[in-house]
Amino acid sequence: MTEMTPGRSGKAGFHCESVTGGVRIRIPTPRNWFVLIVLPFWLCGWAFGEGAMIWRLADIFRSGGAPDALLYVWLGGWTLAGLFGGILLLWFLFGVEVIEVLGPTLTIAQKIGPLARKKTFDITQIKDLRLAPLDGDAQSGMSSFALKGYGLLAFDHGIVTHRFGAVADEEAALQLLQLLRKASSSGLQASS
Repeated sequence: MTEMTPGRSGKAGFHCESVTGGVRIRIPTPRNWFVLIVLPFWLCGWAFGEGAMIWRLADIFRSGGAPDALLYVWLGGWTLAGLFGGILLLWFLFGVEVIEVLGPTLTIAQKIGPLARKKTFDITQIKDLRLAPLDGDAQSGMSSFALKGYGLLAFDHGIVTHRFGAVADEEAALQLLQLLRKASSSGLQASS
């Protein structure tokens, strides 16, 4: 197994290994320390609010009343916000982006343990694989809230541009770009 890290930055790099028919690259999720510090406190407040609202609903049902529709809407929204916050925390703690070039396909997956969101592309349909520096908001880690579509590399597939490769810096992104081009049997192409 070959391991590559960004060198100067000291931040998490990526790990590369040869697999039958291609290469697999694992990139740990970059840490957003603000989120990792604030989100657990927010989740505690969220849990208190969720418990209080469930307790309120139980009191209403015990007294034979009927809760307002607004209470159900609020509880549903509050529950979804808590689930999103929990998934986000798990992503920043345990998330990994896995990029595989196997034969004629490129697969990009975001994984948290056994859960994965995966997309597979035909390499011959990929155009303009390139280094694509992020704007200020994306560099701060805010775009990773969606758990998709961020990173220093991009390519066009049809009319859609896909971003990936959330490595620490442009030096590591260039190493990753060269590795992907080398691993591709039909040659992932750069912009012309």
